[in-house]
Amino acid sequence: PISPVVEREYERLDEDMEKGIRSLEEMTADYETVLDILYVDRSTHLYLCQDYSAQGFEKMFYYLDSYFQNIMLVQNDIQKICIYSTNPTLPQDRWYFFPQDAFPKNMYLKVMQKNGAADFLGVWKEDRARYFMFGCLMNYYSAGNICNIMTIQVKSEAFENLLGEASEESRSL
Repeated sequence: PISPVVEREYERLDEDMEKGIRSLEEMTADYETVLDILYVDRSTHLYLCQDYSAQGFEKMFYYLDSYFQNIMLVQNDIQKICIYSTNPTLPQDRWYFFPQDAFPKNMYLKVMQKNGAADFLGVWKEDRARYFMFGCLMNYYSAGNICNIMTIQVKSEAFENLLGEASEESRSL
C-alpha cells in the first residue's frame, strides 16, 4: 500500500505535468495562430504569387517586412519568418525569401501532408543556435503552379524556459 503522503505527491506531480502540457499546447497554439493569420491573408498571397520579372518588388518587400516585424514585436519569441517559394521572380535575400529547394526535405514532406494546416516541423539549427520551426503550405488561395511555404522560427529559449519552470516545480517535491 502507498502512503497518503506519497499518493498526494503523485497527484501533485500529475497535476504539474498536466499544467506543463497545457502550457506547451497554449504556446504552440500561439505560433500556429500566427501562421493561420498569414495563411488567409490575401495581400500576402497576392504579393507572393505575383510576377516581378517586369516590375520592382519594393512595395511587396515593404509590406511584408513591416507585417512580419509587427508580428515579431507582438510574439517576441519569433526569431524569423521565412518564405520558401517556387516563384522564380521573388527576391531571394535568404532572410525572408528562399528558393523552395533550400527547404529541408523531411519538413517539406510534413508540410505537404498537412496541406495548409500549421504544424510544428522540428528543430532548426542556424548560426550555432537552435530554433523550433513551425510552418504551413500557403495554399488557401489558388496560386497556379507556384508553391509557397511559410515558416516561423521560434527561439528555443521560449520552450526551455517553460520546461525549466516545469522542472523547478517537479524538483520542489
